[in-house]
Amino acid sequence: MNIPFIPITTIGYFLALLTLPMPLTAADNGKLVIVLDASNSMWGQTHGSHKITQARLGLETLLAQQPAQAAIGLITYGNRYKSDCHDISIAAKPGEQDIPSLLQHINGIAPYGRSPISASLEQAAALLGGEGNILLVSDGPESCQGDPCMTASRLKAEYPAMQIHVLSFGDALEPSPLHCLADNTGGQFALISEVSQLAQQLLPAAAPPPATRQNTAVTDNTPATLTLSAGASGSDKNLTASYLIYTDTGEHVASLTARTEANQVLVPGKYQVNVLWRTTKQQTTLELAPGQNLSHHFDLGLMGKLYLAAVDAQQQPVEASYTLYSPKGDYLTEHLLKTQVSDTLPIGTYRIKANLGNESQETQLDINPSSEAVHTFQFRQEQ
Repeated sequence: MNIPFIPITTIGYFLALLTLPMPLTAADNGKLVIVLDASNSMWGQTHGSHKITQARLGLETLLAQQPAQAAIGLITYGNRYKSDCHDISIAAKPGEQDIPSLLQHINGIAPYGRSPISASLEQAAALLGGEGNILLVSDGPESCQGDPCMTASRLKAEYPAMQIHVLSFGDALEPSPLHCLADNTGGQFALISEVSQLAQQLLPAAAPPPATRQNTAVTDNTPATLTLSAGASGSDKNLTASYLIYTDTGEHVASLTARTEANQVLVPGKYQVNVLWRTTKQQTTLELAPGQNLSHHFDLGLMGKLYLAAVDAQQQPVEASYTLYSPKGDYLTEHLLKTQVSDTLPIGTYRIKANLGNESQETQLDINPSSEAVHTFQFRQEQ
């Protein structure tokens, strides 16, 4: 059954979540495994944005609303080898990593290879032990001779308590080859067109805490205000980061995305606060007193400046696209169709790939806090 969605927009955010008309029913154990497509086709663009970028932002919005210790696992395929149908990676088993760690891993994944969807679903079902939810984030179709529709039907017959949900890409007027996965398992299907459309209730709501005797003492619940920022060591400039706030028991309180400074009014108490900046994550515990105005600045370490440019065969500036990879080799970020790029990065050696049409070049640059790393790509093409 094709569930209709109504697009919504969020200021400063390219993607937005839409609550499904019917809540998703999860197994009693409430486990979820995300299967993320990192095949080369996820570099394709829809509405001016790479599919992988839309997937990352959509998952950030979804996961930020789950409890910090929710039992969520992550499988990726196609992000290590160019033509290997066994390229499936279990990044985390359900409950093995908290939400910020999962998001950090997702943001470091870059598409590269093929699409073994059927085999990935089988591994996800094995991680769940046959009970729970699988969320496939993919543009489809299978490219490794598997049959995802048949696989979904077989898994449902073997594990009746399991459902497969799909977030896909394409035109609403064209049938998706992945729609059958949801149909065959009682799951939900969401299609990305102009904005992200994704289920909000993949996991069951947490049970209410057991009743306790009322404390007759008067409690001061005057709201407190928490102000958050993050930046490089020794710099007074804040970086644009995202913040996830949880109670000290791990319940999600607030998600503040893409802020140079974030403000949140909270009831007095102790909170776990996470900052996410690209592939960097930090966590701290803060306690707010009644009526307090508390500021906390995350020191993200030493950083340096990067400057990139591109010229054609006539030494004229051209608009190129740049992809940056971290010192560990993970995808970091991209800048599309720019004549020049200025960026701030943690210290280390970075691999940088520049593309102009069908021509591609690469270089390595050392980032340090004492000087700006500068490189101009010289393309052979004439504009």
